[in-house]
Amino acid sequence: MEIQLEIIKYIQSFRSDFLDKLFEIITLTGEEIFLVLIFSFIYCCIHKDFGYRLGFFLLSNVIFNSGLKSFFHTARPIGEIGIISIRLETATGYSFPSGHTQAASGFWMMVMNYIHKKWMYVLGTIMIILVGLSRLYLGVHWPVDVIGGIVFSLIWFVILNSTMNYAERTKKSLIFVLLFIPLALIIIWVRGVNEIKMFGCIIGLLFGYLIETKYINFKIQGNFIRRVIHWILGIMILVLIKYGLKAILPSNNLSYFIQYTLICMWIIAGIPFFFINSFQKNN
Repeated sequence: MEIQLEIIKYIQSFRSDFLDKLFEIITLTGEEIFLVLIFSFIYCCIHKDFGYRLGFFLLSNVIFNSGLKSFFHTARPIGEIGIISIRLETATGYSFPSGHTQAASGFWMMVMNYIHKKWMYVLGTIMIILVGLSRLYLGVHWPVDVIGGIVFSLIWFVILNSTMNYAERTKKSLIFVLLFIPLALIIIWVRGVNEIKMFGCIIGLLFGYLIETKYINFKIQGNFIRRVIHWILGIMILVLIKYGLKAILPSNNLSYFIQYTLICMWIIAGIPFFFINSFQKNN
C-alpha cells in the first residue's frame, strides 16, 4: 500500500489548474452521461447492431463492476495523508476495481474490436491509460484499482463478445438471454440503487430490442446530418422523460427500475420509431 501511495503522490506532484480541469474532463468519458450519449449516437446514426451490442456490454460491465466492488470491499485512498482528492461526487462506493476505468476500457475495447484499424488501437489504448491516470491524479483510486478495472473489463469483453458471437452464429438466441442470469444475481446480491437503475436499463434494452426488431426494424441510411438532428431531438425527449418520471414517481427502487427501463426502451425503440423510421418513410 505504501508503494501505491507514493505513486499517487508522485502523479499529483505535477498538479496545476490546467491539469485539474483536463483530468476532470478525461474522467467524464468513463461516466454515465458520456457513455449513454455515445452508445445511443452509434446505435441511431452509425451502426444499429454494433450500437445495441455496445449498449448491452457497457451496462452489463457496470453491473459486473458493482459485484466486484462489493466482493472485494476495498477502501479508497480518500483521506490518506498527502493525497488530494478532487471531484468526490464520482467516488462513491468501494475502490477496487475502478468503475470509470472498467467502463472506459470496455468502451474502447469494443470500438477497437469493431473498427480494426491501427490508429484506433493507438487512440483506444491512449484513452484507456488516460482515464486510469485521471482516477489516480484525482486521488480517488489506488493504482491496483485502475489495473483491476482494465483486467476485469478485458475478461468481461472476452466472455460477452464470445458468447454473443456464438449465439448469433448458431441462431441460439436463448444463450443471449442466459447472460441476464448472472447480472440478475449480482443485482439481488448487491441491491444498490445504481445496480437497480442499471438492471432497469438492461431490461429496457431487451424489450426495446424485441419491439424494434418485430415492429420497427429501422435501417441507418440517408443524409448523416439529418440522422444527427433526429438523434438530438430524440435525446431531448429522453431528458424530458427522465426528469418527468422523476417528478411524478416516488423515490424508491421500483420507481428507479421503471424510469431506467423506459429510458432505454426509448433509446432502442422510441427514437427509431418516432424520428428515424418516420423520416425514412417520408423520403
